[in-house]
Amino acid sequence: MDGKLGSGRCLNSDENAQRANGRFDSQLERIEKVTLYRLEYQTGMLKGSEFAMVKNIAFAMIAVVCTCTAQSDCNSSKASILWSPPNIGMPDRFPRPTIPKVMIGSLNVAGIPITLENTKLEEVQKRLGGTIGDRGDGGDSLAWLCFHGTNEDGRWILWLTSDEMGGLSYINGFFWSQLASNEMPDRSCRTLPIENAVIELPVSIKLGIAQEEMAKVLGQPTFEHRNILFFFHEHPKHIRKEPYTVLNTVAIALRDDHVSAIEVYKSTHS
Repeated sequence: MDGKLGSGRCLNSDENAQRANGRFDSQLERIEKVTLYRLEYQTGMLKGSEFAMVKNIAFAMIAVVCTCTAQSDCNSSKASILWSPPNIGMPDRFPRPTIPKVMIGSLNVAGIPITLENTKLEEVQKRLGGTIGDRGDGGDSLAWLCFHGTNEDGRWILWLTSDEMGGLSYINGFFWSQLASNEMPDRSCRTLPIENAVIELPVSIKLGIAQEEMAKVLGQPTFEHRNILFFFHEHPKHIRKEPYTVLNTVAIALRDDHVSAIEVYKSTHS
């Protein structure tokens, strides 16, 4: 994905190649230092592994928001081709969960119900088509299906994802984002006809709604950074008399006080 650094402009593909070669390291280092400072403040000076987990998820989501998603100020003449989902990389544990119940554990795509941790990528593929992509190894591995469409709020892209916890088969997360004018889904990303381009969540949240309406549903975030709101929940559960922990996270990206991206993850682990 094309990114956005401290200059406030979009990087084109040539600049992204330079970044990959280390030409932008100093700018990224400055951004990360500021991010770390703010995270320490907003999470109550977390230490050790807990702070590292918050840092990782925040950096990943910040990188996602900095792809110019749904931004009218992205004026690069070169199109950004999107295929691989944002590198969210959710950690195994989360600090100080504050949300009392599971927020989002399912969604409906083009009339097809999807239950996180229960529905397989292959099942959705059989119904809607598309190509299953994959990347990484071990804990960094990820498989996905990509869809895009258009509704009354404009163009959007959706990744249904399965990480190591989902066995790269069971969908346990998704990322739904508005598309900027210079962003184009890859040909492997399945187009949903306008009559089927409907994404429904089990709560009254969707792309384009006002922040105040979103807050009525999710309440106070666990913490926030810049225009990204993070909501963490976990609760114990027994399966065949064995103790497990259910984790549910939601990250909301805002632009002009409206929701521009929604990232959800759910896992059950011992």
